[in-house]
Amino acid sequence: MKLPHFRFRNDLFLVGLTVAVWWSGAVLPRAAAGDLEQLDASVKLVPGDAAFYSSMLRNREIVENILESNAWTKLMNLPVTQLGLKDLRLYAADPQTDLGRFLAAMENPEGQKLLALLCDMGSSEIFVYGDQSAGDFYQFVQNFSNELNNKLMMMRFADPYGMSIQPERLIVRTVLENLDRLVVPDMVIGFKLTDAEAAKEALIKLEALGNAALESAPLMKGHFKKETVGKEKYLVLRLDGKMFPWDQAPLEELEDSGISKAKLDKLAAHIKAMKLVVALGLHGDYLLLSVGSSLKCLENLAPPEGRRLIDRPELKPLEQFTDRKLIGISYVSQSLYQKLNNVDRQLNGMVETVEQVLPLLGLTEEQNERIQNDLEALVADLKSWLPKPVATTAVSYLVPQGVESYQYAWDGSSAAETVEPLSLLRHVGGNPLLGVVGRSKPSLKQYNTLVKWVKTGWSYFKEFGMGTLPDEERETVESFVEDLVPLLKRLDRANREMLFPALEDGQSALVVDAKFTSRQLQAEMPEMEEPMPWPEPALVWSVSDAEKLKRGVGEYYAVSDKFLDLLRKHEPEAIPEDWQLPRPVITKKGEATYYAFPLPEEWGLDRRVRPNAGLTKDVAAVSLTLKTTRRLLKSTPPAVGGVLEDPGKPRSVAAWLNWADALDAARPWIDYALGEIDPSEFDMNVNSLAEQTHAVVDVLKVFRSMTLESYPEEGCTVTHSRMEIRDIPEE
Repeated sequence: MKLPHFRFRNDLFLVGLTVAVWWSGAVLPRAAAGDLEQLDASVKLVPGDAAFYSSMLRNREIVENILESNAWTKLMNLPVTQLGLKDLRLYAADPQTDLGRFLAAMENPEGQKLLALLCDMGSSEIFVYGDQSAGDFYQFVQNFSNELNNKLMMMRFADPYGMSIQPERLIVRTVLENLDRLVVPDMVIGFKLTDAEAAKEALIKLEALGNAALESAPLMKGHFKKETVGKEKYLVLRLDGKMFPWDQAPLEELEDSGISKAKLDKLAAHIKAMKLVVALGLHGDYLLLSVGSSLKCLENLAPPEGRRLIDRPELKPLEQFTDRKLIGISYVSQSLYQKLNNVDRQLNGMVETVEQVLPLLGLTEEQNERIQNDLEALVADLKSWLPKPVATTAVSYLVPQGVESYQYAWDGSSAAETVEPLSLLRHVGGNPLLGVVGRSKPSLKQYNTLVKWVKTGWSYFKEFGMGTLPDEERETVESFVEDLVPLLKRLDRANREMLFPALEDGQSALVVDAKFTSRQLQAEMPEMEEPMPWPEPALVWSVSDAEKLKRGVGEYYAVSDKFLDLLRKHEPEAIPEDWQLPRPVITKKGEATYYAFPLPEEWGLDRRVRPNAGLTKDVAAVSLTLKTTRRLLKSTPPAVGGVLEDPGKPRSVAAWLNWADALDAARPWIDYALGEIDPSEFDMNVNSLAEQTHAVVDVLKVFRSMTLESYPEEGCTVTHSRMEIRDIPEE
């Protein structure tokens, strides 16, 4: 059945391609905005102390719109697709194949019922939620990997040839050190049903099959039964580590490798105490599968009002979207993000590894202590730059243009925080293929920290590195450094007094386009029949003081010249006497100044390719062609669209991907590659291959673009995005 609204159907095509990775959503009726109590959604079943929750919905609707789209029809009518389907049908018709046997089983009434139930399980809402044990298990995996790598690195340091490394011993020891986090994570996966009676019938049959198969096995007897959890009954399978055949485990080999029996007994005791509990049953219209060390996640379902996840303040933004066609709701707690903070643990692991290596270096106690203190201080500084773990909430819904999403990171931001419009949106060249614009003001504090650690690193080199050099080389290095220090101080002043004030606004942008075309980019390349598009990467900055920026760059040039002279003084053969950093060709056009660096003719590049920079009183840009830089310096209303339609809106970040135009830019290269194919070496007609390739490109273009913006709200940072989806015209 065709949907009556053509554009709405068009906009849904690629949602199905991305919804599999969007674990966010809920089956929501049309309700008045702000009325969370009327939501017919699993989020009302989940307890407020959940570590994570995600749900997706409208799966049947999305699949139907894909199957009814012009793009799908075109894809299915391709000769290569028809050939593949023909082979699949032949394979399925063979009763000796796995697929043939499966389809034959589905032909009987019982098979039809099972297939209908499976389809029903995926047609509406699918959700998953878990408690903090998921974070503990993930921590175990991360810690195990990090610490194992650290131990291997340390052992390689002590034994470069690895003659004494015993992997099984390392693995067991690493597991022992993380036993407190070796848990079975508790979680529930739920499926919203339209026919719960069919699920009841299937559960009755599953219970009979389970009893017949498991109760007759001595090891499994008594482990499978029906249990009541809350007001509902579930089929429950209980397993534990004691069921493992420990008498067959090669523990003697591990003892021979140097691991004590006491430690192995500790590991065995922990695993024997672990439990795996799997439960399956109905809760209202939801078929629930619980997996974990207990039934705690099932027991905590459907808490009283006030203790539900939906009652948490982090879910309050949902109120403004209850009248939308929601396809996604997700939540991750701050505590879970804290446990998943792998960078923090890696830094701690680095400190622990160095602490273990230090005794092997033969240093004094005072040196060991100083190195350890400095390393801990360095790690503390690095951690201060890392983003803090925060709770996040996300919601996605369908719009006529495609899919729109909001994510809320509860970082304590204030709505009163000063955020201005990103003026660089008017200096991206209209609508480039890809762009990211953001504002991050230069941090003198972070710069001072960097300078501090550069000085600390140099002090360690003087203490530990200088002494290893021959006397003559050491004198040369000391003399070189003595002459270098004034240059570094000069650079430091240029940074503090010129470049930092010049770029005080903090806006910067990365822009990639493909408007530059050339038949022959390089002399040794074949000349194309038509001009071919080439990537145009560029960087753009907002400028607060153009004169200080000029003086700062001038200082860098002057210091570079002095540095070359310094190298010639200490190493006369290192740098030719007449060589210096290339000087740009400076031209002015209107209010802009351009600094171009012609490339050597022997390189054979298109003469229009000239690395260059452009500067006005407000903007600086760097690119590979002057035409690109001129386009970026010119103030042009952005044509990105999507959530970036209003360039005057205050934002912290703006980003976009123009996927359809990127494919158009790639099309000439696809045609060129097809033209290079030797027909005699290819089974398919080359013209037919080209037609089918163009058809696939057209289908891929149903995903038109992605736009994104970020800005602060009261208590959080909001990331708002839109993916535009449009069907191809009917043929």
